Amino acid sequence: MIEASTVSIVHDDARRAGRDAADELIDVMGGRPDFVLLFGSAKYDGRAVLDGLRGRLGSDVRIAGCSSFAEIDDSGGLTESVTAMGLRLGGALRVTPLADVSNDGDDRALGRRLGERARALDPSLLLVFYDSLRVNGPHVLHGLHDVLGATFPMVGGGAGDLGQFVRAYQIADGEVLSGGASVVVFSGPIRIATAARSGWIPVGGEHRITGVEKGNVVRTIDDRPALELYQEYLGARAAAVASVAVEFPLAVVGGLEGTCRPAEGEIAVLRAVAGIDTQRKALILGGDLPEGTIVRMTTGTRDDVIRAAEVATERALRALPNPSCALLFDCMARKLVLGTRYRDELNKPLERLGSIPKAGFYTHGELSPVDGVCMCHNETFTIALLEG
Repeated sequence: MIEASTVSIVHDDARRAGRDAADELIDVMGGRPDFVLLFGSAKYDGRAVLDGLRGRLGSDVRIAGCSSFAEIDDSGGLTESVTAMGLRLGGALRVTPLADVSNDGDDRALGRRLGERARALDPSLLLVFYDSLRVNGPHVLHGLHDVLGATFPMVGGGAGDLGQFVRAYQIADGEVLSGGASVVVFSGPIRIATAARSGWIPVGGEHRITGVEKGNVVRTIDDRPALELYQEYLGARAAAVASVAVEFPLAVVGGLEGTCRPAEGEIAVLRAVAGIDTQRKALILGGDLPEGTIVRMTTGTRDDVIRAAEVATERALRALPNPSCALLFDCMARKLVLGTRYRDELNKPLERLGSIPKAGFYTHGELSPVDGVCMCHNETFTIALLEG
């Protein structure tokens, strides 16, 4: 039986923040945990936080996690904190953190290497945290699929910084690395329920991506300049496209590896419009979309976005009504879109989850299953419930 507790520390000194988090976990759990899932604000030096934790907990306590744009704990959304969930594992359940870097730029190969190492541990679940600033998350995910199969349960997200898009880090036991991925391998009996929901609503007709560069630079849609078509949908807001694009992601409705066509009004996968290239009239997306992908434009209100988190939580709880803990991976873009209302998004989910421990972070891309196949999302609230 999993026993879990979550603590959050805010302190100017990174090593002290890690040490205080360890002390609080020991206090609330009545002893040391077996494993710590760590999400630390990118303001902190990751090595210093880890040294603070390990100095108190000892080197035999497994630790994994990553840097974050913002953090989530039992009370809601936080900024500039060290948030740690301690787990004490019962019975035959084991946890093994792994990490690797992408030195040659072949991120699918990175995923395959991690998948091979995980497969040797007879895995039942993977938590995956990749460097969103230097690694292609969808490619890492496809590499894991190559080894473990498309339906193997995986959740997680892209590690980031505070919005400068300069450096992110991942943690696996004593390692702090950038330019790679960390994977937490759960081996043994564990149950998981996941849900992903964005709140954006598809509008207009279907369109085919017909020209792509570098995986995520969309040059043409329906053989027309992508930016031109996108601005038509924006209407009166087209002149401010660079500043409002985050509010209007693209909905994938077909043609992406692993997806199936969703029900009307539902969205399986979103791609954020992370930037524009006015000279080439191109859209720069937050993740890859190959040529041939079918997309629709979207719209949504802040209320729609907030409600989506509650719906996702309800779906997960219907599948697993008595979880041991909850992991929340929420896109940083949602926090930006919601502005001063970003805390409202978590109120209902936390209320529905009750007293179980909760931890997570605001990601640069979310990993969560869609119809049983883990996909890389943008601008989506995702939740994973664990019972073991």
